[in-house]
Amino acid sequence: MRVMRAAFLVHLLHCASQFPEHSRFVRALRDARTAQREVLARLLAASEQTDFGREHGLSRSWTAEDVASRLPVTGWPDWAPWVERQLVEPSRAVLAPGCVRFEPTSGSTSQRKWIPYSTTFLSELDRAASPWLFDVARRHPGILRGRHYWSLSWLPDELRNPPGGKAVTGNDLELLSPWKRRLLGHVMAVPPKVARLPSVDETLFETLVALSAAEDLSLVSVWSPTFLLELLRRLGEERLRIAGRLDGAGQPRRAGMLRSWDGTASAGFLVGFWPALRLVSAWNTGSSAGWASSVAALLPQAAFQGKGIWATEGVVTIPFRGHYPLAVTSHFYEFRCLADGTVVPPWKLEPGMEVQPVLSTGSGLWRYALEDRLRVTGFLESAPCLEFVARLSGTDLVGEKLDASLAQGILEALQAELPLRCVALLARVPRPGSRELPHYVLLAGPESGARGSVRKPTGDAMSIQAAAAQAAEVRLSAIHHYGLARQLGQLGPAQAIVVADPLAEYFRHTGDGTSGQGSRKVEPVALWSEDIVAGRSGSRNPE
Repeated sequence: MRVMRAAFLVHLLHCASQFPEHSRFVRALRDARTAQREVLARLLAASEQTDFGREHGLSRSWTAEDVASRLPVTGWPDWAPWVERQLVEPSRAVLAPGCVRFEPTSGSTSQRKWIPYSTTFLSELDRAASPWLFDVARRHPGILRGRHYWSLSWLPDELRNPPGGKAVTGNDLELLSPWKRRLLGHVMAVPPKVARLPSVDETLFETLVALSAAEDLSLVSVWSPTFLLELLRRLGEERLRIAGRLDGAGQPRRAGMLRSWDGTASAGFLVGFWPALRLVSAWNTGSSAGWASSVAALLPQAAFQGKGIWATEGVVTIPFRGHYPLAVTSHFYEFRCLADGTVVPPWKLEPGMEVQPVLSTGSGLWRYALEDRLRVTGFLESAPCLEFVARLSGTDLVGEKLDASLAQGILEALQAELPLRCVALLARVPRPGSRELPHYVLLAGPESGARGSVRKPTGDAMSIQAAAAQAAEVRLSAIHHYGLARQLGQLGPAQAIVVADPLAEYFRHTGDGTSGQGSRKVEPVALWSEDIVAGRSGSRNPE
């Protein structure tokens, strides 16, 4: 009881610390246009004396219209040379003054980008996080009665000893101010030092030990719901080893619960194991929607809240009052209309528009376009609300032009007609010298039941796989460019892989074996890694 009372007091102090930014955000919602112009003025003043600002003539006298007419919309290739200069001289204001670290974007090593995090940029993230944290505590007061688990940034093994000059966090508490970090550290179920262990496997195991010891766990906040499902799967696999650790820590009752469990993740066990859990926060839109439903079914004692739209490069929306408004006090935003290519400020958005976000931030990146398709769902007072639809990137092996939206529709249709969980379409280019044509592979696994249990498909494994491949081919062939490529003999017929653990298979085949990376989405369409193709000896059947 004394521990719970202490946790409650710490949570109250933390909520009080969020109130000023919460109030600022509430005022900004009433006049988002003025709030955005104030953000722009702050960014221009900070950028005037940077190397980039001087070279491009940035001035605090510029208006939003000046920025739009004098600076182009950019992508990562435009910024890579500037970031390299900032990496070489981190104390110099190449892109932004006060650069304190560099954060890696998710993805394979060859695709990774290093985003500079300045003190100004970190304060912009705090302006987004604080209103959300204050609002979520008001809406779900039960989370103030226990410990929390935040797992938002995971480092793969190769980044645990990063290249010289690249300071990374691996723990999102480190993105908060020092005093907020110390305050929250008292109510975290998993100690921050766990994120710094030498390997992902060690970090995952120690995370599970800490979570198993936390009977008062009241909030779980992750990015990807697939990461949480992976944690629960590993909890079942490692339950006896974890039980031994709990015995040594003087928690024989918790250890006994694990020993009497059969290891299959189910609501029946998890409700009793974490009875104080009141909120789970994770992605629940686009390709994450189905996985989020599985999490909600496994943890019915907790409410489920979808994440806003955050990227390593910046934040776009936050959950607030049951909506997902633009984080109008953080960065300066513009949006490319995907219907006609025009770029407009947020106050010119209209419900139903599908857009690409363009961010100017305190990290020194100006008019940086994120590769996301968003839909305007309405407004909260004067601030537009948006939802994630899909990544704009896709695959185009021979001109078939399969983007994420098309692929997501195909997966949803296949899942409706097959007794399988259809995870992704992988575009495979065979090894050099092979007579096999490029083709797509449907990756699927056992279907999840209504209460989070797993139902294995009935029938012969090979016949299930063949039926899945044929259904995928029918759906893909309905796409004009894919059908044409098949008729011209440019693509081979679709194939399928049905395995017991499709998540692990997805990460293995997309070039990243660490499926525990919590900030990676399972994309509906992705390239099959060439490294995996070269070492693959054959398809795996369901276990």
